[in-house]
Amino acid sequence: MSEEAIDGIAGEDATKGRIGRAKEVLGEKYGEASESVKAKYADASKIAKEKFADASKVAKEKYEKVKGKVDEIEFEEVTEKVRAYVRENPGKAILISVGVGFLIGLLLRRDDD
Repeated sequence: MSEEAIDGIAGEDATKGRIGRAKEVLGEKYGEASESVKAKYADASKIAKEKFADASKVAKEKYEKVKGKVDEIEFEEVTEKVRAYVRENPGKAILISVGVGFLIGLLLRRDDD
């Protein structure tokens, strides 16, 4: 075999060795990155679950509070108070009704422009 052939084989072996080492290093780095991402995902997932649980608890408490207040309202009594007010102040009642209707109309109006 000629020296050039021997040098070529030696160069190929060296290249294969470098490629093999590069594969090992990349495999290690990939494993490290994968573990890092898994750990960060687990941490973020845990934090999100805690935040959701806290928000859910607050929402349930607020719901129960509002529900209690609504249950306390005597709608028949409120209806009678409104009727009495309208009888005593028909002009104001009409103006209030027109104003509320106007505001609702503005809110519900579609802008076709």
